[in-house]
Amino acid sequence: MADIDYYELANRVNLKSVHVLGWRDLDDAEAGGSELHAHEILRRFADHGLAVSMRTSVAYGHSKYQQRSGYSVSRKGSRYTVFFRSAASWIVHEDKRSQALIEIWNGMPFFSPVWSNVPRLTIIHHVHGEMWRLVFNNYLATLGQQLEEKIAPLFYKKETILTPSESTATELTDNLKLPKENIHVVHPGIDTKFSADLSLKSEYPLVISVGRLVPVKRHLELLKILMQVKEQIDSLKVIIAGDGYERQNLIDFVNEKKLQDWVLLPGRISDGELISLYRSASLIVSNSMREGWGLTLAEAAACGTPAVATNIIGHRDSVKNGQTGYLVDSSIEFVARVTELLNKPEELLQLSKNAQVMARECSWDLVADKAIELLVKGFIQKHKISI
Repeated sequence: MADIDYYELANRVNLKSVHVLGWRDLDDAEAGGSELHAHEILRRFADHGLAVSMRTSVAYGHSKYQQRSGYSVSRKGSRYTVFFRSAASWIVHEDKRSQALIEIWNGMPFFSPVWSNVPRLTIIHHVHGEMWRLVFNNYLATLGQQLEEKIAPLFYKKETILTPSESTATELTDNLKLPKENIHVVHPGIDTKFSADLSLKSEYPLVISVGRLVPVKRHLELLKILMQVKEQIDSLKVIIAGDGYERQNLIDFVNEKKLQDWVLLPGRISDGELISLYRSASLIVSNSMREGWGLTLAEAAACGTPAVATNIIGHRDSVKNGQTGYLVDSSIEFVARVTELLNKPEELLQLSKNAQVMARECSWDLVADKAIELLVKGFIQKHKISI
């Protein structure tokens, strides 16, 4: 089966159109790995001739409709109403329905198995768990967690699931009780523009963190950890790149503690700046409490930068402990490991070489290939097509 061209097979069985439901769009100010993941799949679908449409919530500062890389984007509804409005639009516009549906389940599902009757694929990056309590009060957090882990899975028992890591797949079976045989794992890809040039490494110890500045990433605690590293390595510099509603709190903390001479918060940066940052860093760090996969850690690995990160689901897949970086279980261990590695250039170099090798195994083509394979198989089964 591995030699089957599922794009060609999609054309043979007349699967021409795919609709996608996502909470956020790639242009959203809070877009992250999930949105990039969707984009890389959809642009490859479009490149192979599929008519692809995506529905998300409003991205402020952007138009309601957009064409991107061959597929269309419709942004309607708030963060909360997008779920109802997407379902209602599908039900009402029967003549405009696509032949297959991809749902990106990001904490709150769209419940597409309830209201759609076409072949479906559900993408789940991670279970949100305790993340609910970082955003909502106790009552709403409990409701959200119960909805995600107890109620919604009842409607997804027969759904085909695509997820980015083995550890998330285990969480889906253990926490959400989804059937293991329905879950397919493909690691996210890394764009070839992310490549190493070790001659560009910073002359001074440079630790970076990249991602959305939101509570789940725990950047404030990360700064406190790095302040302890600074006490032992005076030449340390830190750059935390990214945007989000926690950014002002971080800026206020940096100003209050007078860290401006060694901590930079440049906000969201361009791809070119990001590549330069990855290449120049000594280490990339992540103090996140939840990830489906550590995309920025993998991108940094491709640029020759090893990682120190929390020992959580997702990180356990994107960081090979002791080979491409280290996973830590406490703030004390975090401080010790970063300090130790910055004082061991030979080990950093070996970790860097290992990281580059691991990163070469990650391909967006493989992710998109698996997605179209699962959709085509579902389409053939749904319509009882003989091949």
